[in-house]
Amino acid sequence: MRYFFFGSIFYLSFITQIYAFECRQDTLTENSDGQMLQTLSGDIFESLAGDNITAYLWLPMSDLLICGPNLFDYKGKVYEIFDITNIDDDEKISALSIISSSTSSQTSGGCYNSSITKPTPFMGNNDEVFVLSDGSVWQIKYEYEYMYEYYPSVVACPNDGYVVVGGTKLNAVVLK
Repeated sequence: MRYFFFGSIFYLSFITQIYAFECRQDTLTENSDGQMLQTLSGDIFESLAGDNITAYLWLPMSDLLICGPNLFDYKGKVYEIFDITNIDDDEKISALSIISSSTSSQTSGGCYNSSITKPTPFMGNNDEVFVLSDGSVWQIKYEYEYMYEYYPSVVACPNDGYVVVGGTKLNAVVLK
């Protein structure tokens, strides 16, 4: 009887840890070399180091199970880490939330949705200056992408020094 009691306690503590995260199902719409993942609901995730190798072969339209967030505080900044499982391939990774549809358009990391209004077309090359729809002026640094994008939607992360255009993460600085 004593073993049953301790076994039950161990089992319940294990189960409550598993179900502590809220999980939802979503569909992968864009995969940028396994590093940046965008879902049908508009969420954008950046896979953690090493996990991008696993996510590299995930195809758009794959069904995903997204569980979390697990909050992680590093040097006073809170990061949301999610466990993402590709249901089709039965593979699991961990990823940072860049944009989450469950929150407002701005995340705790200071990222927000916008679009590039100038120049047309946007190339994504080193030292290219561009203007977002909110009026902020940015400059690309150390990138050569030749994107030829007309008024693309972007995720701008001024605190972290990058923008995400079409699933591609570009180093950028805010000028104004």
